[in-house]
Amino acid sequence: MDRATIADFKSSIFEVISTKSAKSYGGDCSIDFFTNDPRPRKPSRQTQKINYGIDGLRYLDNYLPEEIFASNKNILVVRKGQPYPIADLFNPEDTVTENEEIIPTSPQRKLSTKSYGKTFDKNQNNLSESDGSPLKLQTYADLSLCDSPSYNSPAIFHRPQGVIYVPEGFTCRMSRHLISLFNVNYSELMDQSTDVISKLPSFWSLCDGTDIQSTVLMGAIPVLYKSETACHWGLKWTTFTQVVTDDIDSIEEKVFNGRVTNNNCFARYDVVQSSAYQGSVSLEFTWKKGSKLLQKPEFCSAAVIKASVTSGDVRSPVIGLFKELTILKSFMSAITTGEINWATSKDDTLPLLDQVKELIENMKLGDAENLNRLQGNDSKQSPMDQFKLEERLDYDFTDYLWKIMITCSSYSELTASLNYIFRALSKGEFQPAVHKKNKTMMAQLIRDSFTGRLVIPHMGGIFPLKLVVEMGIEKLRCDYAHAFVSQDLTTLVHLNYFIQTDLELQEKINNLEKMHHSLEMVVMIHLFLGLPYSFISSCVQKMLKYYESKPVNISEVFEFPVPTKQDLLAAVKSSLPSLWSLTVQKKVGNLDLTESKVWTLTTSQPFVHLKKQDDDERDDKRNEDKPKLFVTCREDSISIIG
Repeated sequence: MDRATIADFKSSIFEVISTKSAKSYGGDCSIDFFTNDPRPRKPSRQTQKINYGIDGLRYLDNYLPEEIFASNKNILVVRKGQPYPIADLFNPEDTVTENEEIIPTSPQRKLSTKSYGKTFDKNQNNLSESDGSPLKLQTYADLSLCDSPSYNSPAIFHRPQGVIYVPEGFTCRMSRHLISLFNVNYSELMDQSTDVISKLPSFWSLCDGTDIQSTVLMGAIPVLYKSETACHWGLKWTTFTQVVTDDIDSIEEKVFNGRVTNNNCFARYDVVQSSAYQGSVSLEFTWKKGSKLLQKPEFCSAAVIKASVTSGDVRSPVIGLFKELTILKSFMSAITTGEINWATSKDDTLPLLDQVKELIENMKLGDAENLNRLQGNDSKQSPMDQFKLEERLDYDFTDYLWKIMITCSSYSELTASLNYIFRALSKGEFQPAVHKKNKTMMAQLIRDSFTGRLVIPHMGGIFPLKLVVEMGIEKLRCDYAHAFVSQDLTTLVHLNYFIQTDLELQEKINNLEKMHHSLEMVVMIHLFLGLPYSFISSCVQKMLKYYESKPVNISEVFEFPVPTKQDLLAAVKSSLPSLWSLTVQKKVGNLDLTESKVWTLTTSQPFVHLKKQDDDERDDKRNEDKPKLFVTCREDSISIIG
């Protein structure tokens, strides 16, 4: 290792750090720069610890030591190949697909763009179609386009133009050489200030797993320890090795060799995945003193539910509320942007004006049976009816009218129906009841008709749309409050922030969306885990508190600590964890530093940069009934330099 090589490597490292970009080194090596940024790059993805320019390295979040995610820490990763084109790395239309075929190429691999991933037809499964609008058209209720967050999605970078990059690792020998260069340059910086050293990045090299120990990743993390008398500098060397096996007993003998007694165990079970429902629910358990690999959690375990949900799953018990909220947002969009998509007239449905006339006749007669038919009961039609929402029984005229107006198929049909209502009111043909707390313009016009002071408004521009939006907001505001209170999920006091009336229309709709997302979340948790309402209520309180200061974010993963009881353990008794780990730590001398050894078991290959050999594929076919486990061992070793 001559001085020229060391100087060249040092120059490359500092250039990458200063420019915060990737750089080629030595012809067939790329040094990539990453920074820790908790903001997700796309709303549909879960929050990441690191803002990666290359999605092919996102899986490192689960494996790299927690200390590298501290503030102002940067990360360098070296891999085989050349830097990826910047235009490709930061395309805002990135999507992640799960079933692309990997085609190894050199120096960097690309994936074919066969149509294995999901595609959506924007002209199918719409709740409504465009028809007869004088306004600009826009789809507003295509449930097939609802995005679903996913957990641990494969680290594949998919481009609209068909290019997908997957990083490739070096041999173990080459990786050790690169880390040694980093070590030499780090040692030369020992005379620099504390601030300079503390901001040095950690350095990682991807390995191809072809050595005898099957090394898949290795790295070095600068460490700084301040004692009472001096500062101590050093490096934490971390190596990841991996074994793929279906014989867990042979691995267990190596792990529990009589010396592993004080340890920490972790298990994650994916109860709900995005492929089964538009949401994800995982149960995570932690406990001490594990006695065997893949040990099931016990009553002493600490448990946390991690969940995210996307509204719009047609199997959800609250899908009816979601449909109404979606249509309400479309009407609001028509007011602000002029874009809307009217519902399609159906042969078995009366025209809007005839429905309005029928409503007025029923109001005159006080025919409750026919009025209740207008209420509908979407929640009771749900195939997932374990969580039934009781229908509100105190509908007033504007509530019934909103249920009719959501079937409106054109602007002219809307104005004609409203004009008919106002003419009937002005003639005193009927006097519908409206709630005292109903502050909509329609409610006020109805009250004016009681005293003969009604002035029929001009039905032009956005005024008819505004009338409908106000009625929809008022109806849904009461519906959501009823849904929470009738199920003993919360009280009206805790909903005051979301049901206040002295706000702009858009703010009111935003609050409705927050209540709906909270309701979708707790309904999903109740359906799939069957936890008592006392716990579900605490989840509601946490989400409502969160949404008092933040907008709806479908990528947000909420954490709910939950007591470890028999029914919770029964939910994972026969399941294989998606991630299971055992951690053993020891102190380094008299210093306040620890070295860790971590065994991690997964049911799928977490390191996508590894090449799958032909014999592995044949072996998979021979053992389809016996699932393989990927056992990864991470081992730390700290060297104090000065």
